[in-house]
Amino acid sequence: METMNNLQDARASSSECLRRIDRALADAATGLEDLRASFELLLRETGDPGVFSAGAPILLTVAQACRLLGFKKTKLYELMNSGKLPYVADTQNGHRRIEYQALRGLAKRLRCRRLEGKAA
Repeated sequence: METMNNLQDARASSSECLRRIDRALADAATGLEDLRASFELLLRETGDPGVFSAGAPILLTVAQACRLLGFKKTKLYELMNSGKLPYVADTQNGHRRIEYQALRGLAKRLRCRRLEGKAA
């Protein structure tokens, strides 16, 4: 009789553990879904072309580049005028466009320079 009670207790305990696992998995799935939705919203709001898809710009406006780098327009123009950030000038209206890959290259150079400064 005692063995039967122990077996029933073990089954009850196991089913409670399974219910907890199910709840935790459901909460995790909801959290992942919220994270995915937030990430998609961020991409739409910033216009970040980091993930190239149909319609994602390869040439960015100065404002888009500023948002991605976290720089002010004056700093970006300073980098372009000094030749540290290549750009394309639209001949019709004179507006500058910056290649996304050029921004990545600039960020990489700035990061390397910062790391070299810390090592010295």
